[in-house]
Amino acid sequence: NNVGLEKIGKTFAYIEENYTEDIHLKDISQAAGFSEYCFSRLFKEITEKNFHQYLNEFRIKKAEVLMLDPNYTVSEVSYAVGFSSISTFDRVFRQMKGCSPKDFRKLHIGI
Repeated sequence: NNVGLEKIGKTFAYIEENYTEDIHLKDISQAAGFSEYCFSRLFKEITEKNFHQYLNEFRIKKAEVLMLDPNYTVSEVSYAVGFSSISTFDRVFRQMKGCSPKDFRKLHIGI
């Protein structure tokens, strides 16, 4: 329905503005005006991903851009895009990109 789509649309803006923060399902579903259950169901219906998958993919896309700048360390990139630990960033990055952040950087900028 249109109201649901509009509310989910607002969550994309919320993610864009707050992806560097620690966003929890509870926070985002409240911001959209849904229970966690309804929000999760509607979000998955619209995006074909659960909220955490979507958020992680969004953060990794932002990380890819920062990784191309040799002035940032991998750990700085990790925190800059909202991951609270290097190991989580490394694991999620590997799952999505098929290589470690360091290997990604070597491939793209040679360092």
